[in-house]
Amino acid sequence: MVWLQLVITLFLNAHLEEIHVDSSNEIYKFVGTDSHNGFIQRQSDNATLSPVCGTSGGIACGNIVIPAGVTTIGDYAFYECAGVTTVDFTSVTTIGINAFYECIRMTGTNLRNVTTISTGVFYQCAGLTGVNLHNVTTFGTMSFYGCAGLFEADLRSATTLGLDWNMNCSNLSSVIIGSQTYDSSADNDGWGNVGPSTDCILYAPNSTVANAFKTNVILPAYADKWTYQEIQ
Repeated sequence: MVWLQLVITLFLNAHLEEIHVDSSNEIYKFVGTDSHNGFIQRQSDNATLSPVCGTSGGIACGNIVIPAGVTTIGDYAFYECAGVTTVDFTSVTTIGINAFYECIRMTGTNLRNVTTISTGVFYQCAGLTGVNLHNVTTFGTMSFYGCAGLFEADLRSATTLGLDWNMNCSNLSSVIIGSQTYDSSADNDGWGNVGPSTDCILYAPNSTVANAFKTNVILPAYADKWTYQEIQ
């Protein structure tokens, strides 16, 4: 796996158009319709997708449906894959580091059962607008950094918010939270760089929960940007 990641990394700035895995390869296999649209997996592991894409978006691009049974998207799997537009994660629960880093044409994604979003997963995916975050419990550092198209975040299942996970999400104007305690870095600047010039709405079960979130997660200098509205 290390060897494969190294080779793919060497070509991250090249125009990768297709991938072939020899049928006699005892470690890896190719799963897909053809060499331009598919995924690489270990022979012994049907639950993980390995790096598959170059900056040209020639591999596994367009509207992607992750195969049923895959629970983990590997680190850098679609790194700078410019061709990706939408992704349906089917049975995926964990997305690895920088998996969709700068997939600049991605507009929507159905996270379905995803609970863990690692560091930089959707970094600078500025076109991303529709994201169902309802089941996500862990947001890694800078996981949605620069997602200017993101206007709502449902954090009702979240327990861990990584440092600057939402930094420069300039249009985020609606956040939904639950009654749980949110674990967030004390120097989290992300919340100071979201929302338009007008107030952002913080939907919470009650004012006590809302005030606790503003105290523990949002930097004091920006707390006044947020107005509370009750949600059941």
